[in-house]
Amino acid sequence: MAKKLKLAIYAGHGGVDSGATGEGYREDDLTLDIAKRTTKVLRGAGHTVINNRTTDVNRNISADAKLANREKVDAVIEFHFDAAGASAEGTTGFYCEGSSSSKKLAQCVNDKLDDVFKDRNVKPDTSTRHGRLGILRETNAVATLQEVAFITNKNDMIKYNQRADEIAKKAAEGILSYFNEKLPEQNPNRHDGAVVDSIPALPKPDFKTVPSKMYKAGSELLVYDHNKYWYKTYINDKLCYIYKSFCISNGKKDSKGRIPIKIKSVKDLRIPVWDNTKLSSGKIKWYAPNTKLSWYNNKKGYLELYYPNQGWYYTANYFLK
Repeated sequence: MAKKLKLAIYAGHGGVDSGATGEGYREDDLTLDIAKRTTKVLRGAGHTVINNRTTDVNRNISADAKLANREKVDAVIEFHFDAAGASAEGTTGFYCEGSSSSKKLAQCVNDKLDDVFKDRNVKPDTSTRHGRLGILRETNAVATLQEVAFITNKNDMIKYNQRADEIAKKAAEGILSYFNEKLPEQNPNRHDGAVVDSIPALPKPDFKTVPSKMYKAGSELLVYDHNKYWYKTYINDKLCYIYKSFCISNGKKDSKGRIPIKIKSVKDLRIPVWDNTKLSSGKIKWYAPNTKLSWYNNKKGYLELYYPNQGWYYTANYFLK
């Protein structure tokens, strides 16, 4: 069973201390960005993460070290961006001089980030202009400080902007590799997408049937009343059913008993997700078109969505794209 870790993911600088600047960027903005992205990856893998800051506020190194010690974290990783002449490039990991565990952690993270940036290797904190790095010296847990890339190098910044999520994932992989752990493999059956802006006309008043036709939001048509929940209409002389909640109507019938309806607009339309595989009654979540959702396919005519605190919900496969 995979070990669940408690990690401190820290962003260097902040507030009145912008850190280095270059290529139109401030170091404290970039460190916060990579810290947030890496935190998201690690939490998504089930690990507990604490941060020294989540907004642009002042930070205190000793206070951050005390926080990590008080929380009894398994490791501390602090992100920075380097600065030098415009030609300097690459990623560098720093470790506490004399600590083999700190050096190993630095190497693990650096070995992943050098897949993207030039490898500048790992170095002891005594090689820096400060002579020592407080976050490495004052924390009880193993710690490393990673200079992700050079803020003063155009190519490094282009790489970071284009591949930030990938870089965060690699940082997370490096951290976990120190503990002989891995990120969980992506389920190939899991898909990321969004809610459609169309509704079905179904051959039966049952969301598990295959639609005869999909009507776009805002479409107008003539239907007949069926029951409390459904309208009925004919498509190519075949009887079909449309769920009333998707429609707007004044209920008035024409001389032939038909009711003019309009499918709700994208702004007002809501698509259902149920807590049961019958796709009826029970608890229902309603989503606006284009809402981003992740789901799992199956061979039973519906899609599965998982909510950590509520369990599985289900919807028809034509409601998501």
